[in-house]
Amino acid sequence: MPVRPRPKALSDEETLSNSNKIGRGYNLLTGNPVCYTGTCQMEGFARPIFELNYNKKAQGTCTKALIPDNVDIDCLPSVEVQAGTEIISTLEQLQKSTMRGIEVSAGAKYQMASFSYTHSTQTNYMIDQLVKSNTEVIYTTAKVSVIRLSMFEPMINLTSQFRYVIDNLPCCNYTEDETRKYIFDLVFNYFGYAFVTDLMLGGIAQQNMYINKSEVKTIEQKGISTSNEAKIEFYVSLGMKQQSSVNETRHNEFMRHVQKTYATTLGGDSSIQTFTEWSKTVKTNPIIIKFGVKLIFDLLTAKRFPNDPNIVTKKALIESALENYIKNPIYCYNNCSANGQCKPSGYFQFGECQCNDGWTGLDCYTSKPKPVALSGTLCGLESDVACDGQYPANQCSNGWGQTGKPAVPPANYYGCGIPPFPVVGNGNQCAKSETNSATAGIGTICGYVNYGLTVLCDGRNPYSDACPIGYQRSSTASQVFLCYKTDPSVADLPGTMCGRTLHYGMSVKNKPHYNSVTELACGGYYPGRSACPPNYTLRYGLDHRHKNPRICGGLFIDTITEIWFCSKN
Repeated sequence: MPVRPRPKALSDEETLSNSNKIGRGYNLLTGNPVCYTGTCQMEGFARPIFELNYNKKAQGTCTKALIPDNVDIDCLPSVEVQAGTEIISTLEQLQKSTMRGIEVSAGAKYQMASFSYTHSTQTNYMIDQLVKSNTEVIYTTAKVSVIRLSMFEPMINLTSQFRYVIDNLPCCNYTEDETRKYIFDLVFNYFGYAFVTDLMLGGIAQQNMYINKSEVKTIEQKGISTSNEAKIEFYVSLGMKQQSSVNETRHNEFMRHVQKTYATTLGGDSSIQTFTEWSKTVKTNPIIIKFGVKLIFDLLTAKRFPNDPNIVTKKALIESALENYIKNPIYCYNNCSANGQCKPSGYFQFGECQCNDGWTGLDCYTSKPKPVALSGTLCGLESDVACDGQYPANQCSNGWGQTGKPAVPPANYYGCGIPPFPVVGNGNQCAKSETNSATAGIGTICGYVNYGLTVLCDGRNPYSDACPIGYQRSSTASQVFLCYKTDPSVADLPGTMCGRTLHYGMSVKNKPHYNSVTELACGGYYPGRSACPPNYTLRYGLDHRHKNPRICGGLFIDTITEIWFCSKN
């Protein structure tokens, strides 16, 4: 093959800085169109696909430097004085932010596989910040846009290296594995699978702030705008003039929640600390601040390769190989530790672990503490709801104790033949005897409506709603509404009752009060003494249905029934 004449050699001072990136190959899988850390400008750029020649300066433009032949130049307005701030808290927001740095002329399937977590350093870094570190990133930028370059590709020749790789691509008489390996090694790894068609050159001043996601709500509740305060800090760090007055108290409160922050400049003279002075140096050392790409398939034509009868087949082989090249397995942290399934997030070929029962964490590595059913967990009610096959009015099964109910005074307690007054609401129930890891059994009570008290069962009101799956609704003659467990395998839900104190009182004017109390602890805590275990809530109800007095020798008699119990959070 004849050797092409070497392009005209020119010193770096004569050519426009970074103009030689146009026409280069680009790997969308490994690239970083937005450089969040400031140390990744060249990642993704590959070997030149187009042969650039520098022969003349662009007349009447904003630069005296040479630009490549058949490349158009547009001079752009200089400084975006108004800073722009992006809140990056989700993978969707990260994808939108990333795609602001590049325009891809390709199908959706290629864009979805772009900037993969396992291949792109910036994607990897940012996702770890969002997911592993649970932080929100506030990304603020101000740009100096200097020049836009766009190539007229039909009039620019391909490089001899790219031609060599395509000319020698194994075709038709080789195994699929041999052909695919060649394409992976010499096409994709050397040139990528796209090429740069246009560039925007300039400079970027940028700032990253990191706030734990758990702190964000606290900041917002204080009426603080994270984006506004981030801009203020950006202006301060780069010596820019503030666009509005600064509330120092509010800003200091915001900064108290910021875990870390750093600002940097890309392009120009990065040793200059103030934005105004730095922006003046960008023209002499511009960087790529945005670019566009096309896929290399567009170049594999008979017009470009007139002497290759297999060029159409080669194009199809490269397209087929690319399908496999970008088909990376979805990445999940630690492969979910073999304790869960890796579910695609839909972004950056990154997945999220869906842990199996009993496991938790980002990588399903941590075993969940086994659920604990406390001693005192209540089950069944009188002859209305059975507990483990036994009605509490009669007896309780092994492992359950009978709670009993307050005694009522004898008929002659006040010497006037008063008939016994019933204790309203809860009577006999069964209570779990020991604390252990087994869930409570059939008949376990969840949710409670009576005594003017409403306790939900996993968000369901036993009076008006259907009970959760595995539970059934019950109402008693004494107007107690509750849910009770019918499936012993389901969890003890929020609202599960535990422990109980019942007080029955009776009084007649100028005579001794009658009181009877029964107490049952919940895991060692007595609700009637205003105590419940951690993750349980104290509940109190008062019965008012017997407020009408009865006559005893002209005296009024009052009765009262009170209940205290703990409910699971």
